[in-house]
Amino acid sequence: MNVLLVNLPSFSLEAWSQRHASSVVQHVFPPHGLLALASYIRHASVACSVRLLDVEKTILTNLTTSDEHATILQKCFRPFLSWSPSVVAFSVNVSAGAEWLTHGAAAAKTLFPRCTTIAGGHHVTSGTDVIPGLDYVARGEGELAFSEFIQDVMQHRPISIQGIHALGATSDCRLLTAC
Repeated sequence: MNVLLVNLPSFSLEAWSQRHASSVVQHVFPPHGLLALASYIRHASVACSVRLLDVEKTILTNLTTSDEHATILQKCFRPFLSWSPSVVAFSVNVSAGAEWLTHGAAAAKTLFPRCTTIAGGHHVTSGTDVIPGLDYVARGEGELAFSEFIQDVMQHRPISIQGIHALGATSDCRLLTAC
């Protein structure tokens, strides 16, 4: 099974398009939360391949300011098409990155139609966004729950894990409601 961990930008597309005139986006921090998830998966002896896509770093180093969210994310996901992840997990740590999650979940479902999508991070834990295309959210500390989630997905077991909440592929549930 292949698991793609996606670090979404911590800035809005508007801030990105103005980056040359502003110092809003000058530093890229390593995606520590996703690196911890990868470590927990390996420590739990989950037999899967894990890769990291740092969308924020990719945007700052390779893309132009004229691209839209969907175009940027499709360009970022393109190298993983033949690898075909079974799970695409998004990290959204600040509310400015929330717009990226909406487009990220849609892009993942378009490019990898059989994948399971999940999101976690500070924004997801406290947010109330409606995210079509997102299957699950992880609220709170998700390292142990995510390892168990990956094991359940691999073994095609129903997901019943504290901190992991099902939204459904076409759900319009809000992140803070019980769906």
